[in-house]
Amino acid sequence: MKFSDKEKELIKEQLFILDRLERAFNASITRIKQLDLEKIETFDEWEPVDAFLDKFERLIDFSFQRIFRTIYKIENRTDPVSLIQLTHFIVKMWFAEDEDFLIYIKDLRNRIAHEYIWIWIYHTQEFIEEIIKAFNKFKLTLDAIKTYFRKLIRD
Repeated sequence: MKFSDKEKELIKEQLFILDRLERAFNASITRIKQLDLEKIETFDEWEPVDAFLDKFERLIDFSFQRIFRTIYKIENRTDPVSLIQLTHFIVKMWFAEDEDFLIYIKDLRNRIAHEYIWIWIYHTQEFIEEIIKAFNKFKLTLDAIKTYFRKLIRD
């Protein structure tokens, strides 16, 4: 498949942003693992957790709203209609093992937006561990996509 210079620049830009978001989130993981999350009592102490959750949200949003949609559009020359259609396609392209996991990671992101205070008050440690575990699996998807993008801009 041949791409215009403009399309290649878009892919390069998305690859660059994805790499930056992933590196920022990895740094946040390193920082948060050094904290005793059960002893957080003030908003100032909560700041690294807030940054961690924010970086996770940004990474997931960018992956679904930009990266996955770009791949769909490249391969199908049209936009996906729904999240289900998009996740099915990403699995079909072998970027992820199953749709349920992609829906699950999107749900984790949504829980941050809708249950923020609940997470802070009741389940900080448990939820952070759940995100890190999910991210470690999601990273395989991101790595496959980065390889795909690099191949596209080389050809």
